[in-house]
Order: sequence, then structure tokens, then C-alpha cells
Amino acid sequence: GKNEAAMVAKLQIHNEIMRNQIVRNRGTVIKTISDAFMVRFRSAESAVQCAMDCQKAIGEYNKGKPDGDQFHIRIGVHMGEVIHTGTDVFGEGVNIAARIEPKCDPDGVCVSDVIANAARNKVPAHFSSIGRQPMKNIANPPELFKVFAIEETAPKVAKAGAGAPAPQKGAAGGKAAASAGAAAPGGVFKI
Repeated sequence: GKNEAAMVAKLQIHNEIMRNQIVRNRGTVIKTISDAFMVRFRSAESAVQCAMDCQKAIGEYNKGKPDGDQFHIRIGVHMGEVIHTGTDVFGEGVNIAARIEPKCDPDGVCVSDVIANAARNKVPAHFSSIGRQPMKNIANPPELFKVFAIEETAPKVAKAGAGAPAPQKGAAGGKAAASAGAAAPGGVFKI
């Protein structure tokens, strides 16, 4: 609110970084709202790779920049049934993706169990369960996984009773969510 021209310039840089990675990973942008993107991919692997590439590109951009000039986004990815209406996509698959995003840490990627199972051993990443998290208006939320690029070190997750991973709390605030849906060819990746 203090400097709208600077905000618009920063948003343009953000959008260029995101679009470059989406195109590189053969995603199709369904729509954008402010700094959020809804994107369709043909596979869970492409959606996860794009999410990791987006975070890596943003991390590179942030190097050496003052805090006020940096971007810190969250990306959530899910695959599920969606409804295609003209140029838009709706449905529980999109809603779950939107609910996953705030469960991420800033600069992080979080995926549903269906994405983790489809992408495991197909992308250079490891997946660390954070359990099932409550999600508004979602009766049976999926198990969620943090995604770490192979070159990153995944934090050790403390075990809680019966060998189940203890839920980890993410930082507040954030900008990105992701979904990979499968009613029609490809999926939806909502950033």
C-alpha cells in the first residue's frame, strides 16, 4: 500500500519467473489472480518438478536482495477430479490444492499423498509426511508431504505415538498453492 508502482513492478518479476518455469515444464496456465496461478499439467511429475523449479528460480532471484525485494511463496499440489467449464476449472481437486498451500512453509512445496505416490522416484526429490491436516469444507483431507529437492536436506521428523509422524507447523502468511487434477487429460497445478 505504500508504493503501488513498486508492488506492480515486483509482481511482474514474480509472474515472469513463474511463467518461465511453467512453460519450461510444459504446463498450461488456466488463470491467474493477483500472484496466484492455476496451471494444468499432463502428469504429477511435471507438476512437482515445476513447483521445485519455481522455488529454485525464486531462491536464485532472492540471493543478495534486501528483504523487501525478495519473494517467499508457498506451493501446494494435488491431483483429483475437476470440472472443466470453458476456460476454467472447478471442483474438489482445486479446493484441496488451495487448502494445501497454507500448510506449506514459505519457500516450500507441499503435496497430497496421491501426488507423492505418483511422483516418488520420478523426480529428484524426497517426500516427508506431515500427516493429515484439517481442511475447511474437506471431509476426508489427504495425507500431506513436504517436498525437498535431492540436494536439500530434509529435516528429521519427530515420531508421535504408534510411529506416526508428528504434524509440523508452517510459518504464517504465503502466496502459492498447487493442484494436479485428473478428470480430463492432464492435471491442474494451482500456484
